[in-house]
Amino acid sequence: MTENEAIERIKKDACNNRCIPQLCNDGCMYGDAKCAFSMAIKALEEVQQYREIGTVEECRKATEKQKPKRPDYEGDGYADGQLVYDTWICPCCGKHYEVDCDDYDYCPNCGQKLDRSKEASMTKYCCTCKWYAESEGVCCNGDSEHRADFRYLEETCEKWEESDETD
Repeated sequence: MTENEAIERIKKDACNNRCIPQLCNDGCMYGDAKCAFSMAIKALEEVQQYREIGTVEECRKATEKQKPKRPDYEGDGYADGQLVYDTWICPCCGKHYEVDCDDYDYCPNCGQKLDRSKEASMTKYCCTCKWYAESEGVCCNGDSEHRADFRYLEETCEKWEESDETD
């Protein structure tokens, strides 16, 4: 039996202490506000409204997807001997997208909100490394094979470290 069927059946069945058929809103001795059948009908109607919204777990998942998450990045090719990070990966569903082409605020596959505001800092270019002196254009990492070398902003190296600076 569905909720709608239960509601209709309750509306048609007995409602007073003698089980004489009588509609809840047509003179029940307890009044509409205290009638057990009226309360049951209201409860079933509320259940229907909540089901339209979704389950608690569905609401929780939807809320979680609205919290921005940083995508992962991977490279699948080289330029000038350096790995190029040209693919971003949804942190929720794992779907791959091209960095230069697929510019979304939400994953088209699963709807996860994305935090791509620091995308440049996630790309391991010299200009985003904590050891890069931008005004001089030089790598200052003593462990790097490129230390004290002039480096282009978009170059990379294996000793790259994320900058501690925040926006």
